Amino acid sequence: MIVFSLSSLIVLCSLTCVLTLVLLGFRYRQNNQGSLGGKISLPKSYWLGFALMVYFLLVPVLIWDIHTPEVVRLSLTAFFVVFLLRGIAQLLLMYSLKSWTTKHGIVSNIIGLIALILPVLIFSLFRPGSLEIGSGYVGITALIGSCLLLDSYYAFQFNLLVQGNTQGDKGIWFASADDSAFSRINTITFYANLILSLALLYLFSMISIQ
Repeated sequence: MIVFSLSSLIVLCSLTCVLTLVLLGFRYRQNNQGSLGGKISLPKSYWLGFALMVYFLLVPVLIWDIHTPEVVRLSLTAFFVVFLLRGIAQLLLMYSLKSWTTKHGIVSNIIGLIALILPVLIFSLFRPGSLEIGSGYVGITALIGSCLLLDSYYAFQFNLLVQGNTQGDKGIWFASADDSAFSRINTITFYANLILSLALLYLFSMISIQ
């Protein structure tokens, strides 16, 4: 079970709607206005939105909610701090310095995974009783970890496909639907999106409003 206050659920749903609208505009701009990073396929657009929702909406709402167990809150807080810094650095490197590489993403994913797991390990050593949490919270933590590992796989494969061409004014940041070189990674992303979405829906079915 995952316990949410009604206000937390309303905030999460509202912000998800806003994020969806922003991403629709972003996809239109990327695909029609020759923006930095190149065109973006529908599966990659969905993946971007899914990851942003989990990392920057679901995680902070869980941190904020009074019902979240202490160890989960600490773990998510450590992760969120890392990824907030990562987000700021990534935007700076992509749009200002134009020097973003997939290695930056992979390294930050590894650091984020460590930040997510380390508090749990510390609690297991010094406060083992506090690890008695619901399976829903375990599932959310596992979902975040899966997203980090999957994103690292995408970054590695993408770097091979573009041969490291992610920097400068003509750097490629996204897999497009037009280039056949991205067909396989777009297909993989489509099915991964489906599995992750079903997993998230299952976790949401475990929500109890209090």
